[in-house]
Amino acid sequence: MKMIFSTFIIAILMTSCSETNSLKFGKQPLDLENCKLNLNIPEFFSDEVYFQENSDLYVKVEEGNVYNESDSTNTYIVSYGVEKNEKNVKLAKFSSLTFENMDVISDLRDEKTFLITVNKDSLTKQQTEELMKDISKNYGKSEKKEKYIRGDFYRWEKDDIVVKLAVRNDSDNLNGYEEEQNSSDAKNYVQIFIETKDFEKKMANSTFGAFNFNYYF
Repeated sequence: MKMIFSTFIIAILMTSCSETNSLKFGKQPLDLENCKLNLNIPEFFSDEVYFQENSDLYVKVEEGNVYNESDSTNTYIVSYGVEKNEKNVKLAKFSSLTFENMDVISDLRDEKTFLITVNKDSLTKQQTEELMKDISKNYGKSEKKEKYIRGDFYRWEKDDIVVKLAVRNDSDNLNGYEEEQNSSDAKNYVQIFIETKDFEKKMANSTFGAFNFNYYF
């Protein structure tokens, strides 16, 4: 069981947009609340002039495939990952939180968006709890999943959309997560994953079945 990325890698320099009403990368934060994963990716990443003129925001694009051994099928994907954002351009938001990084996974033709993920560190315990409440307002009650040495993992679902939240303590104390979490000074690293149920199933039966949380920890 494997996820195999091809050697085809494209480096894109990007942000801002044209004067159209179409949603464009970097022009304003992508609102992830009630996200339907209907992003028009060709339009979203289409401002080539800005890409050429700005080297402070770097996105790497990779083609690859997810091999599902249970049914011997391949899902061909394109991964767009922000690797550099020197000016901390706000790329996405969820409720009161903004994010300076974002990863998007689509099908090979950029017709379907499978997954969007963002992360942020140094969140207080109160900010983390407020984020969870805000997700629950849109997606209902969460399901707490497996516990990790340094954190917890939560899952929500609504219609065809799954939202996952990984919460990890910023501390280097690997064995003191509970103690750290109970402290008013605790700082958390959080990662939000928004994906289709179908893509979640495909990932669960591949080598990167833990991709949606373990891979980033």
